[in-house]
Amino acid sequence: MVNVPESVETKPLPGRFELAGFVMEMVDLDGEMTFDGPFMAVVLKGSITSPVTVARWESIRSGGTTIRGKARLFVAADSGEGEWRDSKGIPLEWKHISSLVAGESLEKEMWYSYPYYSFNIGGRRYRIRFWLVGPDVDCGIHDHAGDTPNFKELHLQLRGSGYMEVFENNEKIIEVPMVPGRIHCPFYVVKDGKAAYPPHQYRSGSKGSLFMVFEELCK
Repeated sequence: MVNVPESVETKPLPGRFELAGFVMEMVDLDGEMTFDGPFMAVVLKGSITSPVTVARWESIRSGGTTIRGKARLFVAADSGEGEWRDSKGIPLEWKHISSLVAGESLEKEMWYSYPYYSFNIGGRRYRIRFWLVGPDVDCGIHDHAGDTPNFKELHLQLRGSGYMEVFENNEKIIEVPMVPGRIHCPFYVVKDGKAAYPPHQYRSGSKGSLFMVFEELCK
């Protein structure tokens, strides 16, 4: 994959917005919190201690439950299946992958949201971006070498399904099934304060996929 130079616009993440039938927001958990309907949550700081232990950069998905702990969460409450492109309260433009990666076919069913949205937690700066992918698409093997700024990333599955794949010597060595609410374990290692990645890619399932990427920017 060869990145096409792009003016990377970044805007502050709205406090609350909607996408694909989810109501999304940052939430501070300090004690307990009850969700009456389906939701997924990513722990960005602290931890959830009940009903299961969920550490930083892990996720929980439930049809409705009470959670306990002390954490800063990114929560996506599922209000019902909506059009995957539809958003409210967060201006998004869906750009084709060919505008980001040189040589990609215009027929490839893969789009990314623009601009980036960012937020800060405890001195750490984060960006998020959404990806919309058609059925059975190999999104492209890459290792983020040379990406500026350098970042540590994780993917959260929202709709549909797919796989995170890791390669070594052109052979697939890891395949992580991605289903709604799942966030995979980190593939990167940190060397001299920078994240280094093995070759990896996302591959969508038979019904397509909507997922989001969390990027923690390295100092």
